[in-house]
Amino acid sequence: MDPIGKILFLGEVVDSDDPDRLGRIRFLPDSLPERENMKSSLATECVDDTDTVTNLKKKCKWTKDDPFLVSPLLPYSLNITPKVGELIYIIYPVVQDARSQSRIYADQTKYYIPASPSSPMSVAYENKTTAKTNLASGVNFKPQISFKQPGGRIPQKSFGIFPEPDDNAVLGRGTADLILKDDTALLRAGKSNNIVGPTNKLPTENEKRSFLQLTSFTTKQRNQPKTSFPKFGFEYAQLKLLIEWHISNPENLQNVFTGYINIYNVQRQTDERLNTKNFKVDTNVEQLKGVQLPVSINFIGKSFEETLNIFNSFVRGLNDGKIDVTGYTSTPFVPEPGMQFPFAFRPSPATYSKLVKTSGGEMTFDNIIEKNNIMRFFTSIGINSGDKAKGFGIVSQKNLTTVPIGYKTQEVKSKSVENASGSYAILGAEKLYLYSHDSQIGAKKPSLKNTIYGLDQSKFLELEESSNSMVRGEKMLDLLNLIVKFLVGHVHPFHGIPPVPTAMDGTLSADILQKIADAPNSVLNSNIRIN
Repeated sequence: MDPIGKILFLGEVVDSDDPDRLGRIRFLPDSLPERENMKSSLATECVDDTDTVTNLKKKCKWTKDDPFLVSPLLPYSLNITPKVGELIYIIYPVVQDARSQSRIYADQTKYYIPASPSSPMSVAYENKTTAKTNLASGVNFKPQISFKQPGGRIPQKSFGIFPEPDDNAVLGRGTADLILKDDTALLRAGKSNNIVGPTNKLPTENEKRSFLQLTSFTTKQRNQPKTSFPKFGFEYAQLKLLIEWHISNPENLQNVFTGYINIYNVQRQTDERLNTKNFKVDTNVEQLKGVQLPVSINFIGKSFEETLNIFNSFVRGLNDGKIDVTGYTSTPFVPEPGMQFPFAFRPSPATYSKLVKTSGGEMTFDNIIEKNNIMRFFTSIGINSGDKAKGFGIVSQKNLTTVPIGYKTQEVKSKSVENASGSYAILGAEKLYLYSHDSQIGAKKPSLKNTIYGLDQSKFLELEESSNSMVRGEKMLDLLNLIVKFLVGHVHPFHGIPPVPTAMDGTLSADILQKIADAPNSVLNSNIRIN
């Protein structure tokens, strides 16, 4: 028998499909005598002996004649309806007679509150039996795995999946919840893995969850936002290739020359002497020349014009992207577009020493002949006839032997000790869709009819087809800035001819085309879409 004055009873949900959607449920008392007393209180016209659960006719269910009907104690605006088979607490607010051990179980003045689960991992569903695990009547039931590990700490991989004691929360039946902290409102869906049903494993964080976080941060800010201003300067770089031209017999008077033109791969040598800022016509890099490429040429008994043609064809070929000297190169040298720059051309150390050679301050006849012949070559070798760099030059970009001027943004930090606070909204998910009812792309607008309780997968597909990718602002500005720099600095070789592919500041049209080709992935974000 029940203790005198008892108003709280245990019950089991048998039906939660309230036709009026008021959160009411139908239940059976946990104790068998209570069930029988309630059945015996049924009105005669409502008794149905074929119903083995409540003996109640269908027409009387969910009406004032249904003694098993109970309303929620929680307000309607907070709808938490237990599932069939779950445990609830039944509250009778008025004790009929404190001295009596009986009550009228047909009393309609009663309310229910859902029973607490035996573990946070049972939020999806827990039957009335296992829900008693932490009660006196469930002392013999085996509890689920505890969140608190040895040492009293929750593992980092599981921390934050369920509310902390100092925070308020509204929990869903699975991986969705609303967490309310002191200065943060956090709405989450898909927050964790391994959370459904009794298990011997703790749930773990899902890093790709969808969430909306509204936060007000109050911070002590010492650094003010950086101030940026443009800065122009010379752009120096490591040499990649080195060409050396050589005359073995500059002293001859017959206009018949023997020599070579070699090209060396020096880009793997890390030495300041090979930096375009430091490299000169007489810089000693004999130990740094690296690999001599097989396209190098040796010749014997050639006239001045033939020799000059070999030298210029070689240098100008590398400038244009292909070394192929007729009659000398069996296999042309073709570097990747633009990858030959910067390169240098100069006389070999032996040839240059004869050009600047003096003998005790007095020039001999042979010295004069050598110097004159070498000087004829020196003043005629270059990337084109109009370029000022002759005999020796550093080619930084195609057709450019001057040091390119680069544009950089210099940032200056300023100090501050002012207090700063701000509010922030953060929306995150694997795919984000921003939908406006008043906007439309294309001829067809997706219909949101019959989606008041949420969009299904088919509706998401409609949004995908009727939306566009979002633009990454900084990446778009990078592309526009590159285009503007080329437009401002480009030149045309002749009127009506397309511009030179390298602008005066070194900007390449090929770089613009590459960035435009990459734009669908770099500028656009297909995972964030708008209509």
